[in-house]
Amino acid sequence: VSWRDRGYGRISSKHRLAFFSRAGSVRPEAYVRLLARTAFSTQGEAAAHSLWHRIRMRMGAFGPDDDQETRAVLCGLAPHVTSFIDIGANVGRYTWWAVSAMRPDAQIHAFEPNPYPRSVLVRNLCGTRGVIHPEALGDTDGGADFEVPLDPCGNEETGYGRIVSAQSPVRGQRMRVAVRRLDSLVSEGAVPVTSRTLL
Repeated sequence: VSWRDRGYGRISSKHRLAFFSRAGSVRPEAYVRLLARTAFSTQGEAAAHSLWHRIRMRMGAFGPDDDQETRAVLCGLAPHVTSFIDIGANVGRYTWWAVSAMRPDAQIHAFEPNPYPRSVLVRNLCGTRGVIHPEALGDTDGGADFEVPLDPCGNEETGYGRIVSAQSPVRGQRMRVAVRRLDSLVSEGAVPVTSRTLL
């Protein structure tokens, strides 16, 4: 089945030009995400994204591979804590690495307000004891505008998502997200925090 039959023909001329051009700083996986999303929908893109992560997990290379020192610190601390809280978990690299190094009775809580990386996070943590929260953490309970920049292929650059002022110029994909105070969640008993909690 050709890419055109699977939906490639719906890719804009700008993105087709970007796909066939090797110039610029766009990473190859950005093109793969574009094709997967165009051919199979956003859910298909998330499934393909998660499959790639599963392969990297099997290789032992899924953790924060861009920062070996951070990985070493995380793996050194994780076995000694009772709970781990990942604020802005994205697709779960740090959470997954903590799960693999923590004691079996330790608790893991991952917060990710952006639906796309959270859908990948759910797949990546499937079968683990990680608890996923769909809220952002902030200084007040309520809601906020959350903005995610897009790469030249139209993919969300999820690692750069942030809460923005409603009055600020729109520079990416914007959405409304729920915000909770960590203190509120602790007082409600939803998230345990002790002297041996790693944030």
